[in-house]
Amino acid sequence: MNIRNFNFNTTEVTAIASDTNNGDKIWIAFAKNSNDVCWVKKVSANDLTQVYFEFSLTVDAITDILWFDEDYLYITVDDDTNLFYMTNPQAPTYPGPEAVLIPSGINEAPISIKDDGTYIYLLFPGSAIGEDAKICKYNDTSFVETIDLTGINDAIGMTIDGTDIWVVTNESPSKLIRVYQISGDIYTFAITTLE
Repeated sequence: MNIRNFNFNTTEVTAIASDTNNGDKIWIAFAKNSNDVCWVKKVSANDLTQVYFEFSLTVDAITDILWFDEDYLYITVDDDTNLFYMTNPQAPTYPGPEAVLIPSGINEAPISIKDDGTYIYLLFPGSAIGEDAKICKYNDTSFVETIDLTGINDAIGMTIDGTDIWVVTNESPSKLIRVYQISGDIYTFAITTLE
């Protein structure tokens, strides 16, 4: 087994995503540098110094990234105005990242972004005073709805198994929350305490 050590001369890595099904290229997001920008780079998984594509965003932080539908890169951010950016870096005439504004009722930065093959879901932790965890559902860059997880705080991660959304918290004891549709656009959730 070969283990390689890469020391990036920029800043710390804040998020990573595989670009293709066979994993030969990856997207890496970096923390804000001394020029107050966060860089996103598409690199070879076998040689991280081989950069195929890069761009920067003027945001406080990049919190997560998602490669979706073999064409689109979604980048969640901590920013006063924008919630996430969506871009198609493979477009013949690359237009640059499209900013999506923070919707009403959202007061925290997203910490995770996942998809179910059709929709994009963003998780908000519910860590600020008076805030509950929330999930925002998007169709591309169009807001669909907010799923409010009333009474759930300190969410740290999310995954989707195709039908259900699973959220885990950083409480003591930790909670595992199953979020699911009961009819149409009506969601509910069930809590399992992990001890």
